[in-house]
Amino acid sequence: MKSGSIMGLFFAESSLLAVGGIIIGWVLGAILVIYFTIAGFSLADFGVTGILLGDRIYTHLTIQATVTLTILAFVVTLLAALYPARLAANMEPVTALHGGGK
Repeated sequence: MKSGSIMGLFFAESSLLAVGGIIIGWVLGAILVIYFTIAGFSLADFGVTGILLGDRIYTHLTIQATVTLTILAFVVTLLAALYPARLAANMEPVTALHGGGK
């Protein structure tokens, strides 16, 4: 395979992992946001009372924050895949099969 094809495979795998992680994050995040919107987060457990805040903090999630964090997570995942993809693309196949030149 050519180095461009190898890098493409790394980015395709990273994209699939990113999408899977984002979907799991949406589900878990939605559950937590719904819970903390109803119940709130108690500050009294940490000994923080008597300031300008109440005893509880309630969540508020916007679509803009969701979209921004989704794009950020996807971009960070692809940037994290750049280094290993370049290493794999520049490595000789025989060297890679024998342990990556360790």
